Amino acid sequence: MDLGKVAAQVNRWKKCMPNVQPYYAVKCNPDPVLVGYLQSLGCDFDCATSSEMNLVVNRLGHQPDRVVFSNPCKLESHIRYAKSVGVAVTIIDNMDEIIKIKSVYPEAKVLIRLACTDSSARSPMSMKFGATRDQVRPLLKFAAEIGLECIGTHFHVGSGCSDPSSYNKALVDARRAFDIGIEYGHNMNVVDLGGGYPGLNSETMTCQAGSTGVHFEEMAQVINTLLDQLFPNEPASTSGVKPYKIIAEPGRFFAGGCASLVNKVHSKSVVGYAPDGRKQIRYYMTEGLYGTLSCVIFDQQDKLQPYLLRDGGMDCETGSERATIASVTSSGDLLPNATMFGPTCDGFDKICDTNSLPEMNVGDRLIYLNFGAYTMSITTSFNGFESAKVFYYNSAP
Repeated sequence: MDLGKVAAQVNRWKKCMPNVQPYYAVKCNPDPVLVGYLQSLGCDFDCATSSEMNLVVNRLGHQPDRVVFSNPCKLESHIRYAKSVGVAVTIIDNMDEIIKIKSVYPEAKVLIRLACTDSSARSPMSMKFGATRDQVRPLLKFAAEIGLECIGTHFHVGSGCSDPSSYNKALVDARRAFDIGIEYGHNMNVVDLGGGYPGLNSETMTCQAGSTGVHFEEMAQVINTLLDQLFPNEPASTSGVKPYKIIAEPGRFFAGGCASLVNKVHSKSVVGYAPDGRKQIRYYMTEGLYGTLSCVIFDQQDKLQPYLLRDGGMDCETGSERATIASVTSSGDLLPNATMFGPTCDGFDKICDTNSLPEMNVGDRLIYLNFGAYTMSITTSFNGFESAKVFYYNSAP
C-alpha cells in the first residue's frame, strides 16, 4: 500500500471539488493505517455499521459529528451503538426506518436517500435503496409529524459511475426534496453527493471510469456547475455562514489505486497436453476467491490483468526484495492453457483460466495493480487462511 498515492488523491479532490468535504466510505477498505492516514489529511467518514463507527470514533478518536451513519436500512443494535458514541446523522428512505429511528434514537437527524438513475454504474444501487420522487413528500411529511428532523438529502449514482449526467437528475431531485422539506419545517442544509467516483489507475495516474469512460476532472466540473446553479453557497452577509454543507462519500477514489496484490504460486500440477501441444497446467495460488480476489465475484473485476514478477530488476519494490514488472505478452511460443485456483479446498475457488501467461514455477509471483477497493474488505478466513499481510510505504516527496 502506497500512502503517497492516497495523498495525491486527496490533493486531486481538493483541487477539483474544493467546496465538497470528503467523507471516506470506510466499507471500501477499512484498513486502519489507510483510514488513519485519510483522517490526518482532513477527511471525515461514511460508516455503515457499528464496527466501522468503532474504528473511526473509538480507535481513531474522530469527532462523531463528522461521521455519517450512511446506511438506509440499519440493524437496531447499530442504531443504539451510534447513539452511544454520538453519531447523530443517518439515512432514511422508507416509513419503517423513520419509525425505527424515532423509537431507538429520537434525537437523530436524518438525510433522505433519493433513488437515482444509475444504469451506467459498475455497481448499481437504486435496486436496493432510495425513495422515488413520489415517495419523497409523504416521507418528509411523516418525519415532521412524528418529530424526526430531516436536515438534507443523500443519493448515490452507483459505484464506478461513468455518466456525469447522472448527477444532473440527482441534484435536481435533491433541490426539489429540499424545497419540500423546508415546506414541512425541516432545517434542510446538508447536500450529500454520495459515492461513485472513479478510482486511480496507478500506471497512468488518472481517474477514469472504465477504459473509455469519463475522467474525474470532467465529472467534478459537471457537479460544480450544478451545485452553483441549484445550491448557490454564498454566505449570508450578516453571519458569514454558508447556507449549505456539501459533502460526498468517495471510497474507490481514495483506496483503489493505492494498493497492489502479490499472489504466489505455492503448488503446480501439469495435468496433460492439448491437441495443439500446449501444456495444461493447474496453478495453486496463495490468494483466491475467499481472500482478496473475492472482487472477482463481488466487484465485477472479471478481467484481471496480472503482471509477472521477475527477480533482479529495479523497477518495482516489494518488501525487502526487488523485482521487475514484466508485461505478459506472447513471444511466439505455445503458452500453456492454465487454470489458477486459490489455496482453499473448495473447487469453487477458481480464479480464472488463462493462455496468455508464460509457464510459471512454484515460487513465481504475479502482481495485480489498483487492488485497494473492495478487495481487502471482503476477505474471509475460510479453511483457516489468514488475510493477506499489508506492507506500507509512502512515495510522496
